[in-house]
Amino acid sequence: MESNALAVQNGQNLPVERANSLFFDVARFAHAKNVGEMLAKSTMVPDHFKNNLGNCVIALNLADRIGVDVFMMMQSMYIVHGRPGIEGKLVIALISACGRFSPLEYDIQSSDKKTAKGVSRPDSCVAFATDLKTGRVVRGPAVTWEMVEAEGWSLPKGGKDGKPPQPSKWVTLPDLMFRYRSATLFGRVHCPGAMLGLRTTEEIEDIEMIEVENGTYEKQPEAHLADAPVVNEVSTENLATAFDAAVPEGTDMVALEAFVTKYAAHTKQTAAELKADAMADQPGFWKGFSAWVKQENAKKAKAAGAEKKAEPETATDLLADRFECPNGGFVTLAICADCKSKVDGQNVFCPVYAANKK
Repeated sequence: MESNALAVQNGQNLPVERANSLFFDVARFAHAKNVGEMLAKSTMVPDHFKNNLGNCVIALNLADRIGVDVFMMMQSMYIVHGRPGIEGKLVIALISACGRFSPLEYDIQSSDKKTAKGVSRPDSCVAFATDLKTGRVVRGPAVTWEMVEAEGWSLPKGGKDGKPPQPSKWVTLPDLMFRYRSATLFGRVHCPGAMLGLRTTEEIEDIEMIEVENGTYEKQPEAHLADAPVVNEVSTENLATAFDAAVPEGTDMVALEAFVTKYAAHTKQTAAELKADAMADQPGFWKGFSAWVKQENAKKAKAAGAEKKAEPETATDLLADRFECPNGGFVTLAICADCKSKVDGQNVFCPVYAANKK
């Protein structure tokens, strides 16, 4: 493997001998070309290597540099805007093969929470390993569910040419995705040379790139561009279905449907069209929905208070604090107490006052 380090010998700095580059060694390059031609004709390699000698030779060079089998490299390698990307499982293999650490382990904080697809998920995950030279335990950055949601990794992916967006693997395979992402972060921090700066396919999907051909990814087109084609009914329904699948846990579905119905009518859209638009700005939609729910709850509380206040008193309520006076009519206890007739000359109390005074 290549190195820019300097060796020290007899007090002098001497450059470490570099391995011969496949591209600058005539004999090795000729051999790589022959092997590449054979691989390009194989039906067992991914489509982005078939009949493409250049891609095959580049894969041979990368496999040679990181010391892995070329066939395994090609099976785990993808093209992203002309740059090679690799699968998370290959990252784990490269970290193990670098020879600095023990096999990766994972500190997973479990929870009783579930994803939007009803799959149990952890709260966080940290990849760690033992440094074989020092015996020190080395930990990578923590990956938390809050990070997943904040970065939008759990949102549906794809959705092009009328095809429905697919649920993110974060909501269908959260345990695996936590391990892949924490392993990738461990490698980027503690042994970046083992990965040669390559992105993983999981990172590619999480930054909203989509597979346009077998093994080739591009940035997902922005919604509502002026030159974008009009969304047809099929894709609108697919986006609406994706919206329903991405509704957060604990959402009041009755309130949500009322909100969608009201604002679809206000904007002269169907409910499906409103949901399709919401997929382009999910944070904005859910912020608006939360504000509307608070407003509606405040209205209901105010109406309930006004209704209770305006409720007419019944005959029983009207007489609850009144007493029938022996002199006729009904009086309150206060009026009764001020009555000059409540006590006669023999100090006999009025029977009504005597019975109700406190």
